[in-house]
Amino acid sequence: MVKIIKVAETPLVTQENSERISLVNEEMGAKNFSLSLLTVKPNTPPVTAYHSHKKQENGFFIIRGKAKMIVEGEEYIVEPMTMVFASPGEKHQVINIGKSNLEIMAIHAPVRDD
Repeated sequence: MVKIIKVAETPLVTQENSERISLVNEEMGAKNFSLSLLTVKPNTPPVTAYHSHKKQENGFFIIRGKAKMIVEGEEYIVEPMTMVFASPGEKHQVINIGKSNLEIMAIHAPVRDD
C-alpha cells in the first residue's frame, strides 16, 4: 500500500513551544516506524523530559538550527545534516540552543513502545 504525503497538506499539531507534523504513523497503517517533522522554537524549554524507551529506537535528523542532544548523560552539539541515534533504553533529550527554529525529522521504530 503506497502513501504519498505532502507536508503542506498534513495536519499541524501545535504545542506551547513546538509544532509537529506526523508524516508516517499508525493511523496510516505503519507498524514498524513513525516519522515526524518537529519544529522547536528558540529560547523555550525542551519539548520532552529526559527519557528513554523500552523497545523503540530513535533517530533525530537535524534539518535546520542548532540543538543540544543529551544521550545517556553525554551532551552533543548538533547542527544541520547531522543524525543522532538513540538505542532502546538510552535516555535522551533534544534542546534548541540556537537563535532560530530547530527543525528535526524524528524517527521511532517500532511505532509503539508498549
